[in-house]
Amino acid sequence: ILFMAFLMWERNQKYPVLDLRLFTSNRTFAFSSISALINYSATFALVYLMSIYLQLIRGFNSQTAGIVLVSQPAVMAALSPVAGWLSDRVEPKYVSSFGMMLNALALILFSTLTEGTPLYHVVAYLMLMGTGFAFFSSPNVNAAMSSIEREKYGIGSATISTMRVLGQTLSMVGVMLVFSLFVGSVQVRSVDPSQLMMAMRFSFRAFSALCWLGVVFSFARGNVR
Repeated sequence: ILFMAFLMWERNQKYPVLDLRLFTSNRTFAFSSISALINYSATFALVYLMSIYLQLIRGFNSQTAGIVLVSQPAVMAALSPVAGWLSDRVEPKYVSSFGMMLNALALILFSTLTEGTPLYHVVAYLMLMGTGFAFFSSPNVNAAMSSIEREKYGIGSATISTMRVLGQTLSMVGVMLVFSLFVGSVQVRSVDPSQLMMAMRFSFRAFSALCWLGVVFSFARGNVR
C-alpha cells in the first residue's frame, strides 16, 4: 500500500525521486531494467547453491570451495571490458541477450551435477556463467543509460542498481522457498545429500527458465542507435 502511494505521489512531482516516465515512455530503459531484475533473480543464488554443493555434497573445505568459486568472477572481470567495447559497436541488446543465453545454458548444466561430477566440469560451468555475466551486465547498463537524457543519469543509474539488489534478494528468497519445500525446517548439514541435490536441481532449472524469459525482454527492448 505504501509503495502504491509512493508511486502516485511521485507521478505528480516536478522533480520526482523515481521518474516513472522512464518506464512508461522509454521502452528501452524499462525492458533493460526488467532484464537486470530477471538476470540477478536467476543467478545471484548460484554462489550459495554451489557453496553447499562443494562443501556438503563433495566434502571440500571452505578454502577449496572458495578457490573453485572464484573462477566465475575472475572470468567476468576479464571479459567485461571486452563486452563493454563490443556493445559500443553493435546494438547492446544483442550482446546482453547473448550473455543471458549463456547464463541460461550454464544453469541447465548446473542442474546436471551429481556427487561424482569431475571438478573441472564444475569450473568450466562457472567460467561459462562468468562469461554470461560479463556479456550481459556491461551492455545492459550501456543500453539503459544510452536511452535516457544526460540530466537523468543519476536516476537511471540508481534505478538499475535498485533492480540489481531487488533481483539478488528475490533470488535468495526463491532458493529458501525451494529448500523449505524439499528439505523442511532443519539444518542443511543434517539433510541427506540426495535431498539437497533434488532441491538444487529444481532451483537451477527454475532459474534457467527465468533466464530465458529475461532473454525475451532483452531482445524486445529495441535499439538505442
